[in-house]
Amino acid sequence: MAEDPQDELRKAWLQAAQKFDYFMAGLSAAVTAYAAKTVTPAPIALSPGTLDLLGFFFFLVASVAAFKRIETFNAGLKVNYGKLDAEDRAASLEGALEQDLEVIVRGEGPRSPEEVAKTAKGWRKAAASLDTTLDKLGRKAVTYYNLRNAALLCGVLALVASRIWASYLGAS
Repeated sequence: MAEDPQDELRKAWLQAAQKFDYFMAGLSAAVTAYAAKTVTPAPIALSPGTLDLLGFFFFLVASVAAFKRIETFNAGLKVNYGKLDAEDRAASLEGALEQDLEVIVRGEGPRSPEEVAKTAKGWRKAAASLDTTLDKLGRKAVTYYNLRNAALLCGVLALVASRIWASYLGAS
């Protein structure tokens, strides 16, 4: 059976987003290492060296945010799996009730329809409660995404400014 084109596109988008996040995490770490290597210890003052140091800290923030975004994304996948599992369990129990099937719990024996309905309701409630967690994780991932990108931009601007300052305006 062929997969739904919408599902295929969603999977492709998900894979591309993950690869991009991994790339950005690697890039952030590499640029942080470069900045750490090029920063020369100097007193903090209004100077190109201070801008270099500032750029290093921006890159460090970008690296941490990049890895936290990946971590948050993976946590979201786990929570989403739990939500789908809870919904499937509830649907199975509700289907058994609709068809008047006897539900037997391994090691405990048959369950009454009231117990099965209560258990199904519990699974539905658990799935619904995970929606809130998914929303929080989604907002957190977007925050890390924006922080990573803003910190990378600020780091690049600080390094470029320090190089221009040192080369053309003379280091003081």
